[in-house]
Amino acid sequence: MKNIKLIIDFDGTNYSGFQAQDNAHTVEDALNASISKALGEDIKVIGCSRTDKGVSAHGFVLNFKTESVCPAEKMIYPINDKLPDDIRVLKSEEAADDFHARFSSKGKYYRYTLEHRKFGRATHRHFAYNFPYKLDLDLMREAAKYMVGEKDYRAFMAIGSAVDTTVRTIHSVDIIRDGDFVYIDVKGRSFLYNMVRIMAGTLVFVGTGILDIDSMARAIEDGDRRGLAPTLPAKGLVLEEVYY
Repeated sequence: MKNIKLIIDFDGTNYSGFQAQDNAHTVEDALNASISKALGEDIKVIGCSRTDKGVSAHGFVLNFKTESVCPAEKMIYPINDKLPDDIRVLKSEEAADDFHARFSSKGKYYRYTLEHRKFGRATHRHFAYNFPYKLDLDLMREAAKYMVGEKDYRAFMAIGSAVDTTVRTIHSVDIIRDGDFVYIDVKGRSFLYNMVRIMAGTLVFVGTGILDIDSMARAIEDGDRRGLAPTLPAKGLVLEEVYY
């Protein structure tokens, strides 16, 4: 039996996240059905991460076990033939027997996209959050320094979430302008539920002057979710890459 690793790209607009769940249409469901049909056997994929409803990915990684005689590097063709248009396999290869898309991961890179103009373009509506107000990017970059390192990030977790620990390691938070777009790039070992979207919202609040850096720093230190900004919409968030 072979262990197959896929790197996929998907538009999360019409899905209730990646992970399979009752009474919901998910990316995992679509993959299981399409790959099973393509290879002629019952396939259950293992994803590198859960994603929220509406979140997309450019470099999502998954693996599955198969007895198919099809060469691993050729599986991309029959699988893509069966997948819906909003999911695409970018690469297929055989992995080590002990490779696990989630537990073998060493880190992830997320990008949150702001379309910084008065009116957002219709063609960007699924992949960027239109923000028409003035932003001080230098203030945002200064605030981002407080979001880097190994620390307790419970202030950046959705209220009501249950985890063993809220300590996480964030390697970098970068603010980049490119024309009408402002990108918030976050790289880290692992993330809490809604963490990147709360970080992005907090940086936007700092950039507009609604939240000052000292107050933000105190909220982080105290673990006070209410002292930070609202969670930004899912559509602006993309999982860009997973590191192994």
